[in-house]
Amino acid sequence: MASKPQIYWDACLFYEVLGDEPVTPEKKAAIEEILRDNKDEKSIIITSVISHIEIIPSKIEQKKPGAEGQYLALFDGKRFLDIEINRNILMRAREIREFYYRPAGTGTAPKIMDAADAVHLATASIYEVDEFQTRDDDSKGTKIPLVSLYKWSGSDKLCAKYELKIVSPEHDQKALALDAPAPAALPPKGEELTDEDLEWLEKELAKEDKAVAPALTDARATSKQEGADEPATQKPAGGTKP
Repeated sequence: MASKPQIYWDACLFYEVLGDEPVTPEKKAAIEEILRDNKDEKSIIITSVISHIEIIPSKIEQKKPGAEGQYLALFDGKRFLDIEINRNILMRAREIREFYYRPAGTGTAPKIMDAADAVHLATASIYEVDEFQTRDDDSKGTKIPLVSLYKWSGSDKLCAKYELKIVSPEHDQKALALDAPAPAALPPKGEELTDEDLEWLEKELAKEDKAVAPALTDARATSKQEGADEPATQKPAGGTKP
C-alpha cells in the first residue's frame, strides 16, 4: 500500500468531472474536495487503462471543448495513475463476472456484469485501494449495480472474499451548511436590536431554516411591545447637563 490514500475512479467519474455533468451540490462538493486533496498531493487517484477505451474523445469534447486534452494530461504518473491490464487482473475480472452472473429466470433477464466494470473492480481489489468511487448504480435489464453491489448480492465483500470499499462520494448536507459563509456580526451583547436588525436576521436565517422566520417575527413584535411599555426618559430641567 502507498503511504498516501489511494482512490480508484471508474470512467463515469471522469465523465462527471471533465464534462461538467449536472450533479447534486453534495456530490459536487465531495468531488471538489477529492480533487483539492489530489492537487495538494495528499492522495493518488488511479484507474485502469480500460478507462481510455470507455471515455470517448468526441463525447467529452461535445460536453466541454478541450476536455480530451485535459483528460490525457491528468495522468502524470504522480497524482493520477493508469494501471496496465495483466493476466492477474484479467483472471480476477473473470472470477468477478462469474460470481455475479445470474442466469435468466421466468420472466426475468439474465444479470451479467459489464466486462469493463469487472476489470475496474479487479484492478482496485488487487491494488488494495482505500476506496473504489463510482456513480454507477444501474440495475436495469441485464446490468449489475456497483454502488449497491454488496446489498444486491447479499455479501459485504467482493466475490464474498475480497475487501473493497465501494462508494459514491457525497458530502453530508449538514457539513455543507457548516461550510457556508458566516453572517455579519450581530450587535454587541446588551445593545438593543433594531427592527432593521431583526428583519435582516430573519431573512438570513430563514434561508437555512424556514422555522426561524415565525420565531423572529415574534421577537420583533415583543421588542416593539417592550419599547412601548418603557417610560419616557426625563430630560433635565433647563436643558443643562446633570
